[in-house]
Order: sequence, then structure tokens, then C-alpha cells
Amino acid sequence: MLRFTGSVICTALLSAVITWWLPWWTLGIVCFITAPAFHLRPAAGFLSGFLAIAILWTVWGWFLSAANNYLLLDKMAHVFQLSRGWMYLAFSALTGGLAGGLCSWSGTLLIRRRMPVTG
Repeated sequence: MLRFTGSVICTALLSAVITWWLPWWTLGIVCFITAPAFHLRPAAGFLSGFLAIAILWTVWGWFLSAANNYLLLDKMAHVFQLSRGWMYLAFSALTGGLAGGLCSWSGTLLIRRRMPVTG
């Protein structure tokens, strides 16, 4: 449980720092490296990457949208034909979470193929 929590926190923090200066897809590199570094099983690796990026994108989106009174969030929801801005925020968190989860899952499968995880 401690490895899982540590992986989620480490992935979220490293992704936040790296994507501040680099493109959004670099979170995949972070997820690909951090889940195997914590020796997680593939299912736990997927879940840790998913949760880390989904939480990160939700908090980051909410924080950035608060600066303009959620105007852009509502406009983007309208573009995607969603009725509320929070639905767009949930949609983007789901999308980012899937990207992070699949990258973490891939990393754990690759490392598991090289050397089996015990425990």
C-alpha cells in the first residue's frame, strides 16, 4: 500500500514539474518510469498512473480556471456539447488518467518481462 501511495504522489509531483515546461505528453515518460521504479504489479501500476494524472489534471484545471471565473471551462464544455464546465473537467481528467494509466501499465509490463516482481 505504501509503494502504491508513494507511486501516485511521486508520479503526480514529477508530472506537474515536468509538464510545466515541457509538452503534456511527457507525463507518459514519467508514468512509464515511476510505476516500475516502485515495483508495482501491472494492475496497480495502471491504477497509480491513472489516479495520479487524473487528480493532477483535475486540480490543475480547477486552479487555472478559477483565475478567469471558470469562463474558459464553460466555453470548452460548450464546444464538446457538455452542459456544465465540471463535465469537461471530468472528461479531461479521464483522458489524462487513461494516458497516464496506460503508460504506467506499459512500464510495469516491460519491467515484469525482464525480471519477475515478487511480493
